[in-house]
Order: sequence, then structure tokens, then C-alpha cells
Amino acid sequence: MVTRRHFISSMLACACCVPNAQTASSVATDDTSFQILCGMRHTPTVDSIENMRAARPEAIRVIKWVANLIGVRPVFEVLAADFKRRNIAVAATRGDHRYVIYDAKWFVFEDNRVSWYSIYILAHEIGHHIYGHTHGFKPDQHQGELDADRFGGWVVARLGGRLDQALAFMPYLSEKGGKTHPPRNKRIEATRKGWLAGAPSDYRLGFPR
Repeated sequence: MVTRRHFISSMLACACCVPNAQTASSVATDDTSFQILCGMRHTPTVDSIENMRAARPEAIRVIKWVANLIGVRPVFEVLAADFKRRNIAVAATRGDHRYVIYDAKWFVFEDNRVSWYSIYILAHEIGHHIYGHTHGFKPDQHQGELDADRFGGWVVARLGGRLDQALAFMPYLSEKGGKTHPPRNKRIEATRKGWLAGAPSDYRLGFPR
């Protein structure tokens, strides 16, 4: 019998489940029209992101998975780019379009597999869009990042990932944090809470909260 967890695992690993890359019709010829609003580790400027181009099909698939989980049409467009600074990924807008732009150097899709930390990061940036951070809703910046972290943890759990897989990217985050991003321990806790909220009941039973 194929369980939901086995089915999702096969989607993560199987190349035939990945569609052809969508055409990047909205890739800007004038990158200055993008507004870069939220970053995984800091908020970069537009000129620090170069060569925006069509995303890998695996990244497009992740965006569709997340959209399906929350029951919406996949309106978040995903692009690859070259980042001058190690920011990993950002949430951005261009006109009425919403984007997730990732640093191609960080997202290595070996054997057509998608790493859990890549799923978490893409989900984190979608979280900024979901919470309205890119369309006028401006909470405390630290709280905004924690909300996105929680959403990332929830997505990993819903796709069948373990808690340690949801937390796989945490060692790369600042231990102390800064003006725009909270310290690592708070981000770990937010991700953990999101994972607990999304995990199946057999994971939650007896798990320390």
C-alpha cells in the first residue's frame, strides 16, 4: 500500500514528476522595476541580484506543491538569479506580480532531487507573500521573519519532512540576528512550532512542545 508519505517521497525523488520549466515571460529586461522586499538573511538591493532567468523545473514544482497545500492557484512566480551577497532567496514584487527569486549557487538539484532546506527556504519566501509583507502589511520586521519561518516549518511537515529536515538551514543563519532579522534561537523555535502545527498526529503525540 502506498501511503501519503511514500507518495510524497517519490515526488521528491522522481524526475518524471517534474514538469518542463515554465517560460519566464515575466523576467524583467529592466531589473530596477523589481521591488526586493524580504530576504532570508538580510534585505538586499535590486542591483545586488543579477542575471534573473527561468527557474529550474524542480523549484517550480515546489512552488506548486506549496500552492496546493494552502489551496490557492500558484500565482507566485519563481526565478533563478546570481546574488552578489549570500542572501539565498528573496520575496519580491513587480507591478501586480509576486516573485520568489533564489540564488542559483545555493539551490543544487542533484539527480533531480529537491533538498528539504530548499523547500523550507522557498516556503519561507512564499510565507512573506501569504502574510502580506510584500503588499502593504508591515509588522515588526523580526516578527515578520518569524511568521515566515513558522510557515516554512509547517510546509516541510505537511510534505512529510522531519523536524531536523525543517531545521537543516538554521546553522547558516546569524546566531545574534540583527536589525531586520531575529536571532537564530528564535527562528529555530518559530520553525519548530510551524512544524508541530503541520505534522501528522503520530508525530505530535508525545513530542515536547
